[in-house]
Amino acid sequence: METTTAKGADAAISPATPATILGMSTAAFTTLHVAISLAGIASGIVVVVCMLTSTELDFWTGVFLATTVLTSATGFLFHAEKVLPSHIVGVLSLVLLAAAILALYAFGLAGAWRAVYVITAVTSLYLNVFVLVVQSFLKVPALHALAPKGSEPPFAIAQGIVLILFVALGVLAVRRFHPEQNQGPALGERVTPPAETSQAKRRPVSTGHNRPWVVRFDEDAETLLELAPVLGQVEPSAMQRVLGRDDRIPRLA
Repeated sequence: METTTAKGADAAISPATPATILGMSTAAFTTLHVAISLAGIASGIVVVVCMLTSTELDFWTGVFLATTVLTSATGFLFHAEKVLPSHIVGVLSLVLLAAAILALYAFGLAGAWRAVYVITAVTSLYLNVFVLVVQSFLKVPALHALAPKGSEPPFAIAQGIVLILFVALGVLAVRRFHPEQNQGPALGERVTPPAETSQAKRRPVSTGHNRPWVVRFDEDAETLLELAPVLGQVEPSAMQRVLGRDDRIPRLA
């Protein structure tokens, strides 16, 4: 995503300025700038796709934010005699990226910051793709022949399709990206155990009134009853606690 247009590159570079940028020739620096911008676009596509599936990938998110910041920052290093539209796009992109970084790393996507992050990240990616389309129509001969001035219908149609696509992606991402639903419990947070799937065991006990009633046994009580024949004796008080204090239970010998 070269920040100076091909048609105006020669005019934008001042003859009095050195032909190197950060110790590299202008051609070498331009190649590096384009490589960084393409990496930002590629990683940004991965991030947006993950947003649509409500998945958060820390590595790709970091790559996207870092390379997109570098794309905008390195664009200002090209020697220019005046402020170009690409500089305005770069400033806007850096402001959006600053908001996205704050929303993600400082505020943890809490509350409205989730939507702020999605909107600013998707818009930053759109600006990168917007400039990529501009440069494609300037540098690719087949596309340049369709819109040599950059104002012809083919160029407008291409940018219109890109805009509609990113608006749709942004709306879907805001609706679907809820990473907090995929996170486990926080450290120290009490987790309520799931409801027991097995029902308490029941055994009928005759009350002498021709009306059976049931007593729920937990595992400890059941174990106590099973061990009664082995131990040879169970204290009445223990049996009464288990069986609802029914003193009509015969003592086991």
